[in-house]
Amino acid sequence: MTSTYQTAFGQAQSAWDATSSPGYFNYEPDNGDPMVEVRDGSYSWGAWAQTSWQGCPTGLWAYNEVYIAFNTRTMGGLTSSQKKLVAEHEAGHAYGLDHVSATCSSSSKAVMSQGETKFSCSGTAPWADDVNGVNAKY
Repeated sequence: MTSTYQTAFGQAQSAWDATSSPGYFNYEPDNGDPMVEVRDGSYSWGAWAQTSWQGCPTGLWAYNEVYIAFNTRTMGGLTSSQKKLVAEHEAGHAYGLDHVSATCSSSSKAVMSQGETKFSCSGTAPWADDVNGVNAKY
């Protein structure tokens, strides 16, 4: 993975680890069987990133693999802070969170909002709605 996306995901994992959400993301570059595998590449699909599950039909991060792929073709024009928010969003999917409809009001902002809305929200993500969602699942 290129340093740009490794940095974005590293910042995202640190942000999630600083919350009251259960578990943690631990970077292990030489782990032969990571629980969350992150990669980047130029993909034909139009999204900034995709998260997929391997062997976990319940949507809870309980076993096997979660794959996160950053699309360098579509994310190339994003700032570093926007890439970090996309990485935090995908880490939320690794936890099993779905997309939400949210604005930047203090009571509803969420990194799990799909699209650019979250880019203009103030404060540090993941926000309370995201953390509450993870805590409710686990």
